[in-house]
Amino acid sequence: MPLIEDLNSLGDSRRAIEKRLQQTVRKLSKNLTAQKIYNDFLEEYENFDHIEKINNENLSTINYYMPHRGVFKPDSISTKFRVVFNASSPTTTGRSVNDVLLTGEINEDVSNIMLRFRKHQIVLIADIRQMFRQILIDPSQRDLLKILWKAKEEEEPVAYRLKTVTY
Repeated sequence: MPLIEDLNSLGDSRRAIEKRLQQTVRKLSKNLTAQKIYNDFLEEYENFDHIEKINNENLSTINYYMPHRGVFKPDSISTKFRVVFNASSPTTTGRSVNDVLLTGEINEDVSNIMLRFRKHQIVLIADIRQMFRQILIDPSQRDLLKILWKAKEEEEPVAYRLKTVTY
């Protein structure tokens, strides 16, 4: 992830994210089906090695945690549920991960893509399931993508680090 600023400007977000996590878990506890789907989703993330549990958080100087929430789309054919991570959530300094990342163009001009596509005699097209979750984040930058999770209100939050590109 290309950075435009020193990471020391980020500040701390853990306390604020703990409060938001508590609200999320409380809301999910009122809908056991949603709670199970959310828990299963994060468990799948861990089983697919897209996140890793952080054993000793004190080793990191970056204390940025992203809030997350579930998005349910019952009418969707491909993805009825997904967890969305918010890297624009501000810290104690008012800065977020999105503020320190270099932003590029979102989409290239379609005509350029089509011209390059037609240039070759043979092309391959594929629909890769969960493509972005296959792209690994450099280990030195994974502390920018930390989350907290707990399945039940009475549990202590557990810290995780995302290992892959997310949305």
